[in-house]
Amino acid sequence: RMLIKAVSETYSSSLDNVKKKFAELGDLGLVCQQFVAKQKTLFSFAAAPKKNKQYLDIMEVYYGIIEIAQSTLQGGQGTSKRKVAAIKKLLLSAANSCEDQKEDGKITKEEVGNQVKFLARIIEGRGLRAGILETTILCAVARAKIIYDWRQRQNLASQQNQPSPPIPTESILKDAEKTLKQAIGEMPSFEVIIPMLLEYGINKLKEN
Repeated sequence: RMLIKAVSETYSSSLDNVKKKFAELGDLGLVCQQFVAKQKTLFSFAAAPKKNKQYLDIMEVYYGIIEIAQSTLQGGQGTSKRKVAAIKKLLLSAANSCEDQKEDGKITKEEVGNQVKFLARIIEGRGLRAGILETTILCAVARAKIIYDWRQRQNLASQQNQPSPPIPTESILKDAEKTLKQAIGEMPSFEVIIPMLLEYGINKLKEN
């Protein structure tokens, strides 16, 4: 109910209209996507932030979701209002461009629509509906970290006129996956593990 209220306030539509569309589509992500598509300008959304950046940052989404969760955990008077405000803030953070066509690196309304579609699904707790399991995400994160670190070493070697480091092998990538899965198994909290992964890397993750 709070998500429906947040969608209503974000896109300046009545609660009845949002509920009607939700009943038709069965997916609040698609409802949000439709609202974006019908807006003449993305900044006609209530208090849409005018930012000079291209895409939603993954950490912005992460901390937005944490803020929504914390607004619930705080409890007490005004909990619902805080949660609705936090959801609105995250949905509005997707409205970064008012361009209908690709121009100067800005994103189109279609791309913003895709962003809010998946944001709403995540907030609703129904997942991305993209056939992606948590284990798949863990494997992708582990591989991305290994490749990122390799590229950093490659850039440094290039600047110092040194030989390029060897490309990570499939064996190294699979070991990274195994290490991250074990870490999550021992400490089942992405909020703890991911910052440690970024700070220490895969190889020093377990000892830290």
